[in-house]
Amino acid sequence: MTSTNPTKNEKEELTEAQKKMQFDEKLNQMFRETSFDSFLKVPELRSVIVVFDYFRNLNDAEGISKGLWLHTSGNKDKPADSISGSIGATLAALFHMIDEQMQQHIYLTQELTELTKQVVAKKKELENLK
Repeated sequence: MTSTNPTKNEKEELTEAQKKMQFDEKLNQMFRETSFDSFLKVPELRSVIVVFDYFRNLNDAEGISKGLWLHTSGNKDKPADSISGSIGATLAALFHMIDEQMQQHIYLTQELTELTKQVVAKKKELENLK
């Protein structure tokens, strides 16, 4: 029986192959391997969505992978309930991100209001010195 764990030489070969890949291809490969391993270890897991957020303008660059969506079926004909489940999980994550952004917005608005009050007060002090 052969082991599914790569040997040291196989790991080195994989590393050599990855060195030839573009950075987004490396990301896809790494997350694909992790996802497939997770499918084997967690039978309750049906699909995985990974979204890549790059620095600078790479998020807008054409030809750069923005993420991947994997299913236990190997991505062949994802079942409708799985598609709905993935959309629901994505929306739940998006709502969480929006909530965090709103909390940041509220905080910054409060800070800006306080700083504006301080600027107005200092401006009045300067006018009284004239």
